[in-house]
Amino acid sequence: MKFAFAQVSKGSAKLTGCQSVTLEIAHDADDSTWRSAVLEVLKQQKAAGSLDKKSEIYVTLPSAQVLTRALKVPTAELQTQVVEEAKKNLPLPIEEAEWGYNVVGEAGDQTHVSLLAVKTTVVEDINTIFEEAGLSLAGATSGALNLANLLIAEGKGNVETPTAVLSIGASSANLVIAEGTKVWMRALPVFGSTLVSALTAGGASFDEARKTLLEQVDLGNAESDSSKAVGQALSRLVMEITRSIVNYRTSLSGEKPTRLLLTGGYAKIKGLDAYLQDKLKTDTAYLEAFSSFEGESGDSFAFAEALGALVAVSGSSPYSVNLVPANLQWQRSFDGKKPLIIAAVALLAVLFGALFFLNQSKIGKEAEQAETAQQTLEEAQKYDKAIKQVQKDIQTQLAENEVYGRLLWERDAYVYTISQLASKMPTNMWLYGVRSYTLGDISEETALSSNASDVLVINNDEDAKTLVRIGIDCGYYGNWAEAMGDIQKLVAETVGNAGFKVGRDLPWLKYTELQMVVDLDWNNNDKDDFSEYKEKFSLKSGR
Repeated sequence: MKFAFAQVSKGSAKLTGCQSVTLEIAHDADDSTWRSAVLEVLKQQKAAGSLDKKSEIYVTLPSAQVLTRALKVPTAELQTQVVEEAKKNLPLPIEEAEWGYNVVGEAGDQTHVSLLAVKTTVVEDINTIFEEAGLSLAGATSGALNLANLLIAEGKGNVETPTAVLSIGASSANLVIAEGTKVWMRALPVFGSTLVSALTAGGASFDEARKTLLEQVDLGNAESDSSKAVGQALSRLVMEITRSIVNYRTSLSGEKPTRLLLTGGYAKIKGLDAYLQDKLKTDTAYLEAFSSFEGESGDSFAFAEALGALVAVSGSSPYSVNLVPANLQWQRSFDGKKPLIIAAVALLAVLFGALFFLNQSKIGKEAEQAETAQQTLEEAQKYDKAIKQVQKDIQTQLAENEVYGRLLWERDAYVYTISQLASKMPTNMWLYGVRSYTLGDISEETALSSNASDVLVINNDEDAKTLVRIGIDCGYYGNWAEAMGDIQKLVAETVGNAGFKVGRDLPWLKYTELQMVVDLDWNNNDKDDFSEYKEKFSLKSGR
């Protein structure tokens, strides 16, 4: 657990201390063990005087639990369309989630929006732990948004050079891209534990493998077995970063980042900066997290996301989302004002006790006023009842919507792939359709095919969603058999592609209709992604 203590005033935050506390539990501990360990640390902080009931406490939620989406909606319909997009993108009913958004840019009549959401029970559970420790939770946000705020603060409110920040933690990894005041965020499926697991194949325990990763692995020494194992795991990270940059450029019309900054505990792997710089062809360095703060400093790798939360709290960044449920925010506000309310009630009791004796002569007039007030109250209650019914109807409508998450990526893949391939195609060739193929799609197709000699077995839902191929429907005017070899070379030269196979062709008199099955190579290692995943997963023969 990372703690950053600060004195916050409007527009600035002065650090008074930073502290990192290790939870003495196994990496695969259950929720109950984790909860008990966190509660004990919070009690220790309170006993030491670092935290108390009056402390303004803001937490960074687990990245794996926070959904981030980059959306583009019509500016004229912003308020209504954001709600509709939230309903489409949330993997649960909207009334079961806490969500918010920031406007991060505009393009013509469209507004770019960054959506954040988390399941309500996740925040409630965390709040309960703080309450049991005798503390009060003021706010909750995402680590990715915190990193974006840190970047903007570093640039004094504007990131002049398109910049990406990669934070690699034990159980999460966040990629944030900032350009001007525009930000884009994504949680990546490759993180510290993924890299550690790559070193446990030889029988090493998780703790032993983690120590090896952080103290012995040197990615500059490509000959060692440990470096090779970690490098193989990192190839997927490179692929995910490349895909994310493509997604950012197509969804927000942004420029490719010219620098990549690293942070997080697992960014300490020796040689990681040079490795990523070589693979991504982007200047890579380490994030100086404390550069925007006065006062104390500490380990830049450990505290970047916590410091980004302070930036938002101080108001020195335009972006903030508080994912604490509204009822808990109201309760905290009420608890803080309770002594004043009690004092005011006591004062009013004394005051009205005195006025009672002074105003007996006006009792008739007071009765009339009371009757008028009662009528006003009854009228207000009618409106209140109507408003509650409208709110109930809205919640019922929200609950009836379904989620279509995959459509977003297919749209971006279509735009990028078609534009890349079209730029390489000769003038006598045309493209008119696209279909994406995930690992899950291929696994299902091979399982259903009676001719399939090998069936790809995938047990992980996240891996099953990974896009590895794209089918392009196209036509060629002329002799396709003669031209195919040259066009295969052209496709292989485009970024992120490893060439294509012909899925089907239909020759006519002067032209040929066909489907090109394009194999993707997002980590640019001259080996298609499907083949890499095929090596990763077991193959069952004879189906």
